[in-house]
Amino acid sequence: MSAPGKEGYPALLGSPRCRALLRHGHGVLQPIHQGLDILAANAFEVPVTPGVRLHNLLTVFLDPVNGEGGIRNVVNGVGGPSSIANASTPVTVTDSREAPPTRYAVGRGASRTHRRDSA
Repeated sequence: MSAPGKEGYPALLGSPRCRALLRHGHGVLQPIHQGLDILAANAFEVPVTPGVRLHNLLTVFLDPVNGEGGIRNVVNGVGGPSSIANASTPVTVTDSREAPPTRYAVGRGASRTHRRDSA
């Protein structure tokens, strides 16, 4: 898991120390068709700080016949699920700043909350 208590691994996991990151047009396609109920909390997880921005993100669940599992959110708890319930339908987030603060594990069992700036 990406952090204690979180399901799965995001496709992009930004370090809590990350202060500058700009990405456009990223997507995560979920082709799980092995009969495994694999879930991920987020497709993308990044700290919510002024220099970190992700634009035009999406997730898609690809196999409504044989697929299981899903992705609960697009980025940092925002965007909604991508699962067999909405197979082949993109779930999108335009800007990662739509996301609330995210808790990251830091050190031994500690955590730190990263908040978006007020601008």
